Amino acid sequence: MWLLALLAQAAALGCSLYQLVQLTDLEFDHINPHDASRNYNAMVYPACFIEILFCCVLFMGGNWLLGLPALALALFDIREIWSQGNGKIDVTEIFRMLRQKRVAMTKKSVVGMIMFAWTLYR
Repeated sequence: MWLLALLAQAAALGCSLYQLVQLTDLEFDHINPHDASRNYNAMVYPACFIEILFCCVLFMGGNWLLGLPALALALFDIREIWSQGNGKIDVTEIFRMLRQKRVAMTKKSVVGMIMFAWTLYR
């Protein structure tokens, strides 16, 4: 169970960091808005699915202490998807939402890194 949890957490962290890199590259003008939104949007549903999988693996394994922060991250992803219709960013509005998306992805990535270290330690 721990190996599956570790792999799921590593994949979720990779998705979050990839989305954060896309937003940061767009902010510093290293990538155009069309490519950034396409790359970001490609990771929205896989990241949500992996977070839910990670949460389920932890709860089925009986690790409630680590499962609760995982549940919070999964609910964050679900809320992002439902609040914006599909969770994806639109090319025409990408600069309006860039700062708040980047801050949210930074917080999510930091929590993901802490949970990854915790899972790796266990």
